[in-house]
Amino acid sequence: MLYPPMPTLNVMERGRIEAVQGCLFRPGMTVINVGSGGLAGCGYRLWLGDTVRSANVYHMDILPGPHVSLVGDAHHLPFRDNSVDGLIYQAVLEHIKDPRCVIDEAVRVLKPGGYLYLEVPFLQGFHADPHDFQRYTLEGLRILTRALKEIEAGVSVGPFCALVWIIRDGVSSCFTNRVLYAMSRFVAGWVLSPIRYFDYLVRDNHVARRLACEYFYLCQKPS
Repeated sequence: MLYPPMPTLNVMERGRIEAVQGCLFRPGMTVINVGSGGLAGCGYRLWLGDTVRSANVYHMDILPGPHVSLVGDAHHLPFRDNSVDGLIYQAVLEHIKDPRCVIDEAVRVLKPGGYLYLEVPFLQGFHADPHDFQRYTLEGLRILTRALKEIEAGVSVGPFCALVWIIRDGVSSCFTNRVLYAMSRFVAGWVLSPIRYFDYLVRDNHVARRLACEYFYLCQKPS
C-alpha cells in the first residue's frame, strides 16, 4: 500500500531556486548542509541540477547516517572562524534548543561574503524530530539574522499545504485507537493531497506570505 504524499510541496519558482543555487554552489566553495539527515524532504529541489556539483558539499548531522559525511552539533560547529563559504539549514531551526546560539555559530564560521540559507516552518503542525521548539515569520528571521545581509526571501511552501497539514492532523487526532488513527491519516493524506497544488496559484503573493507553511531565507555575511 502506497504511503500518501507529504503535506508539503515546494512551489518556489525555478528562477529563484537557481539564483539561490548560484550563490551557494559556486566552483570550489565549501558548503556545509547542517542537519542533513535525509535529503528526500520538500526541500529536495535545492539539490537538483548540475550547479550543485560545482561546490564541495558536506552533509552534517548530529547522528551518523547514510548521507552524513560529518557528525557534529549545530550549537558548536567543528570549524575554524571564517572558514566556510556556505551553510544550509533546511527544516532545522525549529528543532534547535537555542537558535540564537546556532546563528551566532554560523556567523562565526562563515567567511566574509559567505552565505547562509534557511528553510523554516511557519504554519505547520508539531513534528518532533526528536524535539520541536519554535516557528518563524520572515520578520522573525530578519531579527534572528540581523548580523547578516538579506539577499532573497519568500514563501517556499504555501498556505494550501498548511491547510492540508492542519486538516489531516485534525481529523486523525479525533481517534485514540492506533489503527483508526493511522487509517484516517492515510485516507486524509490521499484525499487532501490535490489541494496542495493550489499553492502554485498564490506562490509568493501577499496571501501566501501571511499564511505560509514554510519560508526560505538567503543572507550573506558582510565582506
